[in-house]
Amino acid sequence: MSTAHELFWKAMKPFPKHGDKESLQLLKLAASQWRDAKKYFGAGYSMAWAEKAAWGDEEEVRSCMSAALQDYQQCVDTQEPCSYEGLAALIKWSAQLDALYTYFRESNDAGIYRASREEVLEELAQRLATCYGTSSHAEYYLVKGVWLESDLEEDWKPSFPPYEVNWGEETWNSVNGIVRITLPPAFHLLVTLGDYQGAHSVIERCPDAFTTPGLRGWKAAVEGFLRQDEAPEKFAEAADAFAEDRPPSGEELEQRQVGWSSMNVDLWSKYFRSRSMLATTVGEPRRAKELVRTAATAIHGHLGWGHGGVIRYQILVQTLAHLVGEEPSLSPEQAREQFLRDASWTGAEAYDAVAVQFLSLASQAFEGFKTDPAQELATGRLRDALDALARIPLIGPDIIEAVTHEIGANVWNISLGPVRTWIYRTLENIKNEDHLRRIILRLVQASLPLYAQIVHGPIEWGRDIVVLLKSDDHLELRMYQVKCGDLTIPDWRTARAQLEEMFQGPLPESIVPNDLNPLHIGILVYNGHPNANVAPLMDGWHEEQRRDHGREYQFIHLDELVQWISRDRLINEFRRAIADVGLDPIV
Repeated sequence: MSTAHELFWKAMKPFPKHGDKESLQLLKLAASQWRDAKKYFGAGYSMAWAEKAAWGDEEEVRSCMSAALQDYQQCVDTQEPCSYEGLAALIKWSAQLDALYTYFRESNDAGIYRASREEVLEELAQRLATCYGTSSHAEYYLVKGVWLESDLEEDWKPSFPPYEVNWGEETWNSVNGIVRITLPPAFHLLVTLGDYQGAHSVIERCPDAFTTPGLRGWKAAVEGFLRQDEAPEKFAEAADAFAEDRPPSGEELEQRQVGWSSMNVDLWSKYFRSRSMLATTVGEPRRAKELVRTAATAIHGHLGWGHGGVIRYQILVQTLAHLVGEEPSLSPEQAREQFLRDASWTGAEAYDAVAVQFLSLASQAFEGFKTDPAQELATGRLRDALDALARIPLIGPDIIEAVTHEIGANVWNISLGPVRTWIYRTLENIKNEDHLRRIILRLVQASLPLYAQIVHGPIEWGRDIVVLLKSDDHLELRMYQVKCGDLTIPDWRTARAQLEEMFQGPLPESIVPNDLNPLHIGILVYNGHPNANVAPLMDGWHEEQRRDHGREYQFIHLDELVQWISRDRLINEFRRAIADVGLDPIV
């Protein structure tokens, strides 16, 4: 092996750390010698690793990045179009452009790096289809992916694993000096570029190659993007397929020598489930509110993956839910702040300016309808906001047309003033104590207690729910007894006995360790009021318990329950809690 090869692997033992000047010099020297020998891939690969060793020195990092980029480009220019080394250089060239885009995201050159990366990926997809589309291993080059390995000096060799390779995976062995990189299939390249026609042509050429959950999911998704009338069914099919992805066994992982990604399950399944619901509004506009709510719920919360397109879609769908008056939602102003924040680290998209325009106009319009509806009608800002949203590919004009009526109805309600009493009506309508217990549990869990659980049962010692939490500088054990409806004298006599049992019955050590010694508080919570005859009895008993036994009690009736939900900003928690027990808000 050459001196360059020896220098490179010396620097890679151990893995070069940030600020490792010795490894940096070894890698730069190896790259220089490979460059002199016209081994441009090795030079680029060495400089890409030198970039990591240079971290902490911005000027040196820039220099290493630029050199790696030039070396990969030189390799592509000097290799035959169908050579494996040229293909390997294209994929590493694209990765280097992506790194430059990320590093210089705030600079004027960021857009150039992104556009260049897309051109490189287009070239790679074209070469795979042209050079290997009719080979005996065409389904790997076009659909499943290929592993390429080399010692960075001899020719590259392909291998065709019995599983779908993940784009960006890479292994290297410093013992035998072998590097192995993933060559993504043409299909995934085309999907990434948004070329769904090109991706569909691959489906037609290799219809039987789409066997894994991920491949079946993307096959259905591409068909949904191209056939708008079938989008609800195809996106649902994609979501189902992605959800079937499971981690391989330990033996399979050892064979693969690379990990497994949960991206299909955690991200793409939820994304396409949501898109299926949203696409359904086009054919079923009468269900638009329900479908938008379901679409927003399907992709609600932290997804665990920072995919720029999905994050933008999530924000826009939750804003759309707000426009039609459904939850979970983001107000246009909240969405705008989140959009600008998230876009700053996921990178710019071509439609970002239109999205910000939509969010700004929608925010202004909704504020206008709250304060001066007549004046707002004359501005046309809501119409302009919806026109902007229709131009964003993630939503589109057909969906906006389907939901316009519901948006108009919601705006009309806003103009008439907010309905503030729906929480009262919803709580008053709960007749099932089990439902009310589960709702109260969710509300107390919102404060993130140390322990919270329903303990209602044959032997409960008067406690329906037990909550242990830290309040200021002390611990509190809150013991809830839950009742439905107004309190009559017979109801109070039953509740009174249970409230006294709270302090008499034992608590398991596993719930409240003896050494904690929290302040015990008995709480009677009910979704009604005490009648006129009961209230004096409750007050007298309460005073007696405090005076004679030193016990602390609280009574939470309907109005205080509503105040708790409003004061502690638990309205979304309350909505979710009633949904969990199968109830709908009574507006």
